[in-house]
Amino acid sequence: MTNQSKGWTQSALPFLFVCAAAILFAVALALFQGQDQNYDQGNYHIYDAFAFLNDRANNDVTAAGILTFQNPLVYVPPFLLIDRFSPAVASALIAGVQALNIALAFLIGRVLLVAQSASSRRLADLLSVFGAVIAAAAPMFLSEIGTTFADSSTSLLCLLGLLLVLRAGHDRSGANRIAWLLLLLGGLLVGSAAGLKLTNATFAVAIPIAALFGWHRFGDRLKAAILVGVGVGLGYILTGGYWSLKLYLDYGSPVFPFFNEIFKSPDFPLTDIRDARWQIESPLEIITAPFGWAVGEQRSNELYFRDMRFAVAIVVAVVWLVVIAWQRTRARPQIALPDASGIGDPSGETDRPGLRIAPARLVRLIVFCAIAYLLWAKLFYIQRYLVVVELLIGPLTLGLIIAIVTKIGLRARYAAYTVGALTLAVVATARFPDWGHVPFDEDWYAVPDTPPFEEPAALIVFDRDARLAWVATKLPDASTFSRVGNLPIIPGGQFDQAIRRNLNNAPNGRVFVVTVDGRNADRDGGLRAFDLLPASNCREVRLETDILHVCETGPDNRPSWTIAVGDPEFDDMLGEGWTWIDGHFIWSDSALTELSIPVPAELRGRPVELLLDLERFQGLLTPEGEPDIRIAVDGGEPQDRNFIEGSPRRLQPVCLPADVTDHADGRVSVDILAKPGKTPRETGYGPDDRTLTVALRSITMKPAKDCPAEDPA
Repeated sequence: MTNQSKGWTQSALPFLFVCAAAILFAVALALFQGQDQNYDQGNYHIYDAFAFLNDRANNDVTAAGILTFQNPLVYVPPFLLIDRFSPAVASALIAGVQALNIALAFLIGRVLLVAQSASSRRLADLLSVFGAVIAAAAPMFLSEIGTTFADSSTSLLCLLGLLLVLRAGHDRSGANRIAWLLLLLGGLLVGSAAGLKLTNATFAVAIPIAALFGWHRFGDRLKAAILVGVGVGLGYILTGGYWSLKLYLDYGSPVFPFFNEIFKSPDFPLTDIRDARWQIESPLEIITAPFGWAVGEQRSNELYFRDMRFAVAIVVAVVWLVVIAWQRTRARPQIALPDASGIGDPSGETDRPGLRIAPARLVRLIVFCAIAYLLWAKLFYIQRYLVVVELLIGPLTLGLIIAIVTKIGLRARYAAYTVGALTLAVVATARFPDWGHVPFDEDWYAVPDTPPFEEPAALIVFDRDARLAWVATKLPDASTFSRVGNLPIIPGGQFDQAIRRNLNNAPNGRVFVVTVDGRNADRDGGLRAFDLLPASNCREVRLETDILHVCETGPDNRPSWTIAVGDPEFDDMLGEGWTWIDGHFIWSDSALTELSIPVPAELRGRPVELLLDLERFQGLLTPEGEPDIRIAVDGGEPQDRNFIEGSPRRLQPVCLPADVTDHADGRVSVDILAKPGKTPRETGYGPDDRTLTVALRSITMKPAKDCPAEDPA
């Protein structure tokens, strides 16, 4: 057995100690904070797992908005714990599993160190414990202890996969099959994490790049990267393949609704989804952001946190590079980085006594963290998605300090002093956010025994931001839950059809419209869009997360007349400002477009409700505080109109008074005023240079009792 193998075996007791201490700490923290009630839990963590296990595809429609389509597998374990145990026990069990991240950080720190004697092994274990404590001070990781967030559970797969890749390398006998197997398994684990949660894709890209380092032969570098890459692909297929295939078969995109400008699913606008709040303002911010985190700046997170560890790691890394450059200028090749690693052995094991760093492993760790960080900054810039790198800052900083101390010829105990002092400083200054906790109760979520929870019914929910999907888990089995507001509902698309099917087949003929307290503005407009009557018999239902307004509604049986693209009358009503695209789609290519709409004989001389099915070009957004569209009827004053929340294609209705629908020619003129749009060339959708604003799909007219005196928008 080599000295390195002895070191690995003799670290078992410290590892078990770290495991026990980490679990006790995490469980205590979870119980101290109370019952997790974070926004995402109420919105989709619980619901996605519930819907998957109970086959709710035929009952619910976009209950969790765009996050309905996340891979539910990662949320099944916490859901089962919540469903089967009390909140306190479930929180403790979740925290205990998450605590293993700290133990893995200890192991990663330990494999960076090469100890040649019993005393140096003890020192290596102590330093690795310090590294694990620094890792445990990660604010986002601490904020997720005992919660249903998946970042700190999938991180276990990423850290274990990286540990295997760091361990891989030729031994002195030349047998390397185990090394290749470790690389394959390491990639498999990280790929599995990406399959469970797509935000882990940054680590899936970083790990094969990191595997390129630590080999002397180009063929070995290439083979290592390919093996890790193959493992990543297999891991993704293992955990995410089924779900991606399901999304592709159902919606035409394996990652629906994301990246739809690439996959072009007909059930979502041809745009990418990205929260504009979380974007770097300049490339320089990639470097400066960690120093902002050290003093509590939080552009990458909704809530306050403070984390000095990234800034310290950058400073230590710069010092490490300066030391390497200084040594090379002094022509001392015996301590240069490549010579310290041995012939093809990334452990860096030599016959010299004492404690040393494994340089090739350190370089792999640096490359992995750097690539993952850069991709994260470009794609997400949301702090929680960086939990894996957060946890690696501990062993990374440890390894860099040891490398500096040994390279400048100081004794290893100086590294212990430095790392110990840093550990105290990190723990003393770290601050982590709280995503929402309440005192422990008997049940995670409770609902009153009132409608709509007492008897089966069809629910249609109008809200963009409320965490209401969990409500669907408390409804009677035969109930249906349809949500409008978060995911755009394309008229005539499968979500639109599914919602109408739920409403038309409402259990017991009962339909409830649900809105959240203070956010009811689009309710009646939305009900009209789905051919439902205005809300009536409203009551207030108080839940732990929100106050709901639950009202009764029913089918609007008024007759309607629709003219759509392809109908003979459609072309005749088009005036100035319209242009055909590919002979199938009619778009506005100016700020003013005109329509001359024929009024059915049955509606002439009566107030008419006009619904315009318009689509904004590539999800073009209107500046905040301004109306989406302005409509002028018969040359009158323009009226402000907005798209019904959750739909890029349905406009709030326009009422045509009786005197307007009673013209001798049987037509009414409608002018549409919209903000200037963009060209397909500007948005990357083709070479067309026409400026497009809105597309007209259809118009629908219904009899109205009267036109309101005030603008209903």
